[in-house]
Amino acid sequence: MSSISDINDWCKICNTKDLVDHFSDWSSGDHEVDEFIRSTQRKATSKFNFLEWIPNECLKDVKEIGRGGFGKFYSAIWIDGPRSRWVSEKKEWERYGGVKVALKCLLGDKPNKELFDEIIPHLEIGKNILGRNNILQIFGITENLSTPGQYMIVMALGDNGDLYSYIKIHFASLDYQKKIEILFDIITGILQIHKAKFVHRDLHSRNILCQQFIKLSEGRNDSRFVVGDLGLAQRIIDTSDYLFEMAEYCAPEVLAKRKFSEASDIYSFGIIMWELVVGIRPFSYLSNRYMLVAAIIQGLTPPIDELKTKVHFPPAYKMLMEQCWNRDPEKRPTAQVIYETIGVWLQNLMFTREKSIAQEFVEADEKRLLKIPENIVITEKISAKKQLGDIDEGDDSSKLDFSSSIDYYTSRGISVILEQMK
Repeated sequence: MSSISDINDWCKICNTKDLVDHFSDWSSGDHEVDEFIRSTQRKATSKFNFLEWIPNECLKDVKEIGRGGFGKFYSAIWIDGPRSRWVSEKKEWERYGGVKVALKCLLGDKPNKELFDEIIPHLEIGKNILGRNNILQIFGITENLSTPGQYMIVMALGDNGDLYSYIKIHFASLDYQKKIEILFDIITGILQIHKAKFVHRDLHSRNILCQQFIKLSEGRNDSRFVVGDLGLAQRIIDTSDYLFEMAEYCAPEVLAKRKFSEASDIYSFGIIMWELVVGIRPFSYLSNRYMLVAAIIQGLTPPIDELKTKVHFPPAYKMLMEQCWNRDPEKRPTAQVIYETIGVWLQNLMFTREKSIAQEFVEADEKRLLKIPENIVITEKISAKKQLGDIDEGDDSSKLDFSSSIDYYTSRGISVILEQMK
């Protein structure tokens, strides 16, 4: 299992003392790494925001499971498992052994700095988590056996895959109650990020992971969706020149002006809402990334009304989703508002189905398809022509003609195109 659901009180005095008393019992072999781990233990305010040194001999069945532009990923079994709770009577930690974990090895020029930069947002956000945790948990650091002196992050494993894959596999069984449960998990994670004064900056269905966990109070297994990949998360005051490959999830102001904010995370959440109902990512017909970026800046959003014969969006769901896509970032709802709204939906679906809001979802379920609808691409194209034809000529972001050939976008640098759109 990859995380533990029961939350236990954290004793700052006794737990910190226990951690400090054991400093001499371990070493990574790198002074900088040792000091980083120890600093997190001295400052810990909960079991979610400190690291452990995890020696190689505590890991088994290490297998490479993927790689990307920033690093390699492995799965492993952590023999001891994470510290789950402090047992006062014994004055020691209780652990859950045989826990599946993920190992992330970064491939940058400054591996220690990049390692620390990736970890810090997780720990800072962990300070504010009391109870439900919907952020991918980092447990510690280990050494890469194949490359001595190179270190890897040990984190919870999304053992049930990511949301993108989950939708593909389970689309037929995703009724609206399950969809709302998933969205509630995601917005809980986003709210935890925003309360810590961070923005995620890279929210999409590949970064939402499905984990199994042990529900101690009921002695059964369950699943939970958590927000992962905080490598790009930054304090709200920071800016970035990073242009996402996942442009379909990016707010127009991010693509046009690199302007990240809590509101740009909310826009991405709205796109995930659409994907969860329709079953595919939007804009699949725009394979050219430059053209996709240009279209989104001009005001293109995924179709809703055009899909009404194929997909059924309950009115309340549709309204919230469209609010998340508002062209004016200041008019988008906050994570707190969405959390409260979806929380009410979920309560009604679970306990008071006779209420009108619950009935909206029940009626939509009666009409929903049990497979991903066909010919979505054709509908999207029709919607795109309609939307972009209605763009206000006075809008600063609508300086490019969507009907221009793809050659225009591929033959010019993206920075030149974006400069025209400002």
